[in-house]
Amino acid sequence: MRTKTKKKVFILILIFALMGIPAFLVSNHFRNSVITELQLRSSAIAAVVEVLVS
Repeated sequence: MRTKTKKKVFILILIFALMGIPAFLVSNHFRNSVITELQLRSSAIAAVVEVLVS
């Protein structure tokens, strides 16, 4: 059960990352907010991981 949940979370994170790549490549306008975007994403991932661990 626990391994399945972790796999699902990993897949979700992968999907989020893949969704971010085209936007990054297509538009230079997003380039400035990429760092902010990554910070938001990593904090969201950290929150998910915290929930899983506890």
